[in-house]
Amino acid sequence: MFEVAPPRDSIDRVSGLAHGELVRRYIDRLRPVVVTDAIGHWKALSRWAPEFFRDRYGDVPVVIDKATWKLRDYVQAILAADPTTPPPYLRNTLLEKWIPELMADITPLPHCVAPNWLESRIWPSRESLRYLEIYIGGTGAQFPVLHYDGLHTHAWLMQ
Repeated sequence: MFEVAPPRDSIDRVSGLAHGELVRRYIDRLRPVVVTDAIGHWKALSRWAPEFFRDRYGDVPVVIDKATWKLRDYVQAILAADPTTPPPYLRNTLLEKWIPELMADITPLPHCVAPNWLESRIWPSRESLRYLEIYIGGTGAQFPVLHYDGLHTHAWLMQ
């Protein structure tokens, strides 16, 4: 049985927490938490900026709400965005399939996301159920739909 913590006015920010303690204090209790030291080793932190995507991957297509953009044009729209004219919000784009080489910039994954029970020996013949998605939006962009996780798993937002 899960022990769910009572509602809180704020979300804890933690660093240096052992995985077992993170699980006990937050994951098992279904409490949101900000882990401040989980991705400091990622190259993405120093590389991924709008200009990086525009200059290096400008010809890569991106499909947003059934419209196809060149990534350079989408980045230009982001850079020119204001709250009244935001470009569409790039969402649910599987990084491993869209620009696979970017995976090197976000590995290894932080220890706090393991283990992934969906990748256990219970389903050995299944393809991976790990979804590493990228989300990009400019000033004024909003996520356009209410979201829930269909697999009922924990979600990790890393930014």
